[in-house]
Amino acid sequence: MWYEASLTIARQALRDGIKTEYHIFKRFPKEIRDTFGRLGLNVKQLEEEDRLRFLDAYTSQTGLGSAEALPSSRNNVSMKMSDSSIDLMKSMKEGIPEADKRWLHIDDDTSVALQYNKEEECIDFWRTRLIPSFRAAETVVLWGFLTGTASDSFYRKLESLCDGIVYFKSEEKGDQIEQYVRMTAMRSKQYDSRWHKLRLLESGEVALTE
Repeated sequence: MWYEASLTIARQALRDGIKTEYHIFKRFPKEIRDTFGRLGLNVKQLEEEDRLRFLDAYTSQTGLGSAEALPSSRNNVSMKMSDSSIDLMKSMKEGIPEADKRWLHIDDDTSVALQYNKEEECIDFWRTRLIPSFRAAETVVLWGFLTGTASDSFYRKLESLCDGIVYFKSEEKGDQIEQYVRMTAMRSKQYDSRWHKLRLLESGEVALTE
């Protein structure tokens, strides 16, 4: 239920006044905009006020168009990490614009990057370029990964880069599928590591059952 949870987190952040970037790997931007609209957000106004941004890494994958441009210095959404490396280093050296600082950045499925880059390329790029650039921008990042699609070594190295780790899982019980979430790491913070059951509300939002 990560996809629905990611949209719920983004919606709540925007309602709390937190600027939010939603990085799209697996759907067209229109679909995400429509979903946010059904969740009660005025998407057009939020985008015009530069409080909501969509990073389109999907359209170019389909060959059905070009990725949307952003009113931002951080607008390179190429799937090849080597294409973004120089731009990120340049932006950090020149100084990140104030408009690009203090965002919440959410990926719908970061594991898609593994289809275009080798595992070691991903780890090295995130460690030496992407994470330092987000820290310089004082931005919180939520990555979404599908487990079982890469090597165990990749996941261990990835987790070592993260300040927190949250797992989502589905279990079949009887004739029903139940959804759960748990936190397994949170650097320098206490946390509840128990599994918690999730439910999907009629609105499309995700909530804990307890």
